[in-house]
Amino acid sequence: MHEVKHSIREARIPAGVAAAWKPEGRPAAVLLRWFATHGCNFRCPYCHQNHARRQSIDGHWAHCFDNWPVDRWLRAFQRNFQARRLSLVITGGEPLVDHAPMAELVHGLTAMPTVECIRIDTNASPAMEKFQAFDPRKITLMCIFHPSQTTEGASLGSGLVFAVRAE
Repeated sequence: MHEVKHSIREARIPAGVAAAWKPEGRPAAVLLRWFATHGCNFRCPYCHQNHARRQSIDGHWAHCFDNWPVDRWLRAFQRNFQARRLSLVITGGEPLVDHAPMAELVHGLTAMPTVECIRIDTNASPAMEKFQAFDPRKITLMCIFHPSQTTEGASLGSGLVFAVRAE
């Protein structure tokens, strides 16, 4: 068996990466991937998701807002990231299925000075009117096209994709 000569902490980090994620004199960034829901409005034949919205999984419901209200999630993020930089990925099944509370949450998160960016993985099918007011400097949308569930024209015509392309 080979002996490990150095720990991960001792490993060399490329200068550009270190400058972005561990800048001198500033706190390191936390990269957090949040699986906010198991629910999805699509039923893709290749997907492993359990799509039942109201099904309990280990004593908790499938969507984050079924377990805690938005203000409690915001307080948790504020408490844990008031002194730490945050880069957040919100994913799941379809995290925008509950568009009203998710819009409220993302609006609150983008107002936090320590939240640097939020990427939302979405199929771009939910009603998008509430999401057009987000701070575009902090939001990245990962729009995924599912040909078994929608058409290219419907996906490209959604308010979300239109708002992003207009920027």
